[in-house]
Amino acid sequence: MKIRFSDKMHHILDLAVEETLRTGHGRADVDHLMLGLLRDRDNNACRALCLMKLDLDDMKRNLDEAVFLSEPVKFDELESIHPTRDAVEVIRMSVLEALRNDCSTVRDEHLLLAIAIFPRSASRNYLMEHGISAESLETFLMEKGMLREDAEHESVTIAPEVLRALGEQLGNLLSSSDLSS
Repeated sequence: MKIRFSDKMHHILDLAVEETLRTGHGRADVDHLMLGLLRDRDNNACRALCLMKLDLDDMKRNLDEAVFLSEPVKFDELESIHPTRDAVEVIRMSVLEALRNDCSTVRDEHLLLAIAIFPRSASRNYLMEHGISAESLETFLMEKGMLREDAEHESVTIAPEVLRALGEQLGNLLSSSDLSS
């Protein structure tokens, strides 16, 4: 099975890099991935959280407080942004979530599930504090049909060498968004 990342997922990963810079970090972490989801808002992950009665603005404020550094990183340093091991692991977990749900396209819903599962992030802590566990989130997404392969998405094929590099750098994944086959 060829694994694909949706165009939306690529966009969210690009936003995560921008959020990394905005919050003053030189490395993208799990909470920057969540901030990318929240910044986009036009995705199934955010729709699901809203339907679960989560206040997205409050979550963003909470994450900003948790990760914001006083000195911003300059936007011309965009190319120097690399993921932390935790962020790489969450991206890898999102691929596994897609496969586990018989999807060949990794979408924002899979990323949200991976964030909810990963034990070390302010994002997961916030979700848990508001009664949203990985299990309850997955059940909700399944009931709403958001984890099906035919859920709304556009996809691009990721070259095999990029997929292998997934475990090494989120930066490689982001730079591959223009690949198609």
